[in-house]
Amino acid sequence: MRKRSVFYSPLVLCLILAGATALGGEEVRPFAKARKSKDAHLATVILTDPVFRELEIGEAEVTVRKNLKITLFVPETDRNREIAFSDIAEFRLTVLEEGLEKEWRWKEGGLDEKIYTGRAYPWRKHGIEVKLRSGETVSARLVSGFPLKIAFANASLLKAAEQAAEKIRADETTSAEERKTVLAAMEKLTAKSRDEEGWIDKQSASTPVVSPKTKGEMGQSLAELTYVKSVAFAPAVKDAQKDAQPAPQ
Repeated sequence: MRKRSVFYSPLVLCLILAGATALGGEEVRPFAKARKSKDAHLATVILTDPVFRELEIGEAEVTVRKNLKITLFVPETDRNREIAFSDIAEFRLTVLEEGLEKEWRWKEGGLDEKIYTGRAYPWRKHGIEVKLRSGETVSARLVSGFPLKIAFANASLLKAAEQAAEKIRADETTSAEERKTVLAAMEKLTAKSRDEEGWIDKQSASTPVVSPKTKGEMGQSLAELTYVKSVAFAPAVKDAQKDAQPAPQ
């Protein structure tokens, strides 16, 4: 029987590798302190992960393009609606459709017949649920994608991985192979977190992280086609001050 190699998720590899290269070619030091932007927003972020299934990372910093507005199609009104990103308190992606698209090629000899190559790539279509700071909730579809930059402390990632690993261990349907993979990933994360401190940047330079449709690489599984599942922003300073004010007598 052929031995199957252990697969580590991109987030785990951020901690395992001594260095990495960003999409723009700039060297990223996984344990160096990230440059905090004054435009960053504190948030709790849930990321899907092929090893830990889901990672709920607290105290993450989320940065978007200044004055970003997103366009949504709202089925209830059958119209598009433009929303300022600064008005969003929380958003969550939903899965409308997903699957594996098979790869086909033309049969040799000039015959008008296609043959399945045995390979496929994953795809997924998303809807979005948005909760505005006003309290209004909008269920819609994204008209176009938008990029996010997410930065978080190593300690926050380790805590999220520990919580996810505990859920996986408690799940009676978890296979022995998955338990072994999760244990190996946790050992790597724990060892590096003991030695290093700092921030990790996870960002998209050109491909939108939040997109109405995503497509993976040939040979990937649906689990490996990861996405930002939800972002819940901490209350803005002015909102927190407003909530803290006593109610009028």
